[in-house]
Amino acid sequence: MTKTRVFLNMDAWTLRKFLPTRRTWRATFSQTSRTTKASKVSRTLKSISTRRTREDFMENTEELARKIARLVQDGKGADTVLLDVSELNSWTDYFVIATVNSSTHWQGIFRQVNEFAKENGLETRQSNKKMPSGDDWNLIDLGPIVVHLMSNEARNFYDLEKLWKAGRQIQF
Repeated sequence: MTKTRVFLNMDAWTLRKFLPTRRTWRATFSQTSRTTKASKVSRTLKSISTRRTREDFMENTEELARKIARLVQDGKGADTVLLDVSELNSWTDYFVIATVNSSTHWQGIFRQVNEFAKENGLETRQSNKKMPSGDDWNLIDLGPIVVHLMSNEARNFYDLEKLWKAGRQIQF
């Protein structure tokens, strides 16, 4: 795989330095072209087969958001709220907001949500920022669903429900 990338970025003159004969160069180039075309075709077929309408996606996402909210509530997340913010922004559709008591508590809920996400085909998006581990507000970004696990003080201070009051609150 690495050779394929290297060869695709080289011109023919540079490539001749690495390959002893013209015959080898042709074999390598044609093999590279075939694998590249095959991977493009498989990606295209995969995208066509998994394409769904926006309504189906939203219904499925709302059901997943409800299940995640129930999971957080079952994990003793206090005052769990599910908000539909899809009409208010473009980067997520649902917020799950809950109050946690300690870092151990939020880590346990994080583990449960992460396992649920893997089972249901959601991807946990990691932040590349180096931040000190805070116990006040922890965020789990699942793409269309964002889970906020906050301490009681942080929840009262930031008051996300008031900030996103235009969003529709969903019963779960």
